[in-house]
Amino acid sequence: MDGGNRVGALLAELALRGSDDEAAVFGRVYGFTDLADLHRGARDVLYHRARKALGDLATLHRKDGRIELRPRAAFCFGDPRCEPDDDVETLRAVAARGVVSVKELAATLGVPDRTAQDVLKRLVEEGALAAEQEGRRKVYRLEDTTFREPTFVGARELTR
Repeated sequence: MDGGNRVGALLAELALRGSDDEAAVFGRVYGFTDLADLHRGARDVLYHRARKALGDLATLHRKDGRIELRPRAAFCFGDPRCEPDDDVETLRAVAARGVVSVKELAATLGVPDRTAQDVLKRLVEEGALAAEQEGRRKVYRLEDTTFREPTFVGARELTR
């Protein structure tokens, strides 16, 4: 999750809870335990960015190891943790287009070519996509094995 998404995740956490322990909020936003001395700088920068993003809509208050969001006006925003990740968006793009190249995917998702390349490589390794050479470019297609390789997990339980 990039820095902009961390600000959104912080604001979503505080909007849901109103007030909470700073270490607990940090853990939910960053995905690892807050070590007060080690992460103080990251936490302070996050709060600074959050205050800037809020503008006049709300304030952040810190006291005794707690942080609180105090709205001044009604506002709405999305929680970036609920947005589909690059893998899901890639699969949607490939399904919609039939085939996609690295450059086409990067343009569709609005990400650098390298990011698109990494996502495509991972999905090929996982078996969700197939890579094919089409002239001078490599394209990616959905690898749909649903009807060719049936899965019998739990089949015995279903027939009992």
